[in-house]
Amino acid sequence: MADESTAALLRANPVFRGVPPKEIEALIPVTQAEQHRPREFIFMEGDPSLWLY
Repeated sequence: MADESTAALLRANPVFRGVPPKEIEALIPVTQAEQHRPREFIFMEGDPSLWLY
């Protein structure tokens, strides 16, 4: 169930428009849901880009 909702979220994101379903499925094992408070900094200018938010 979580995999299905993750795939649905990825497919709904314009960044992944045109990405074949097999490739979306390949992303699921390396995704991680996070929750952040409003106005919470999740990265700072100059931080290395290790993640996609």
